[in-house]
Amino acid sequence: MVNLFRANDAVRVVGPAELPLCLLDVLSNETDRATLGKRGLETLRSQRGATERTLESLQKLLPSSHSHDSQGVGSSTSRQSPGQL
Repeated sequence: MVNLFRANDAVRVVGPAELPLCLLDVLSNETDRATLGKRGLETLRSQRGATERTLESLQKLLPSSHSHDSQGVGSSTSRQSPGQL
């Protein structure tokens, strides 16, 4: 995930020695702080729903006899109790 933030210029990765100076720079520069925050939020929003899309793609690869019901993967209605196995 860090690489995604790096690619979107939404994070500054620095070492321990540079961290205090970087923090002071970001805290003292409102424009940079706002820009970095906006890019970070956009990056997070771009990933919204990624888990659901991944699960849907994986379900398409499973044989239909192993597909889960419309309630979704892991829903309480799709689980069987040990006595039903």
